[in-house]
Amino acid sequence: MGSRAGGAQAKADLSIHSGEKWYTPGLGVFIIYTRKEAADVLGCSLRTAVTAFQQLLEAGLIFEEYSGHGKLKRIYLLKPDMEGMS
Repeated sequence: MGSRAGGAQAKADLSIHSGEKWYTPGLGVFIIYTRKEAADVLGCSLRTAVTAFQQLLEAGLIFEEYSGHGKLKRIYLLKPDMEGMS
């Protein structure tokens, strides 16, 4: 998965170089990916990507914010809560 995950880094690097703003005060850094783009980058099916996003949401590892009608969701990466884990 290492080389495929590099696609996300490349997208972030391109955004930084083009001057796009990928930060919301109070919420932090976000990415914008469709489920299809994520599936392509990860080399998995669309169904698997949808399931993975649902699991990340349920685990509290990501938060999605709607940007408005017809716009893509912003996906915020959250800091895991490590308390209670052994």
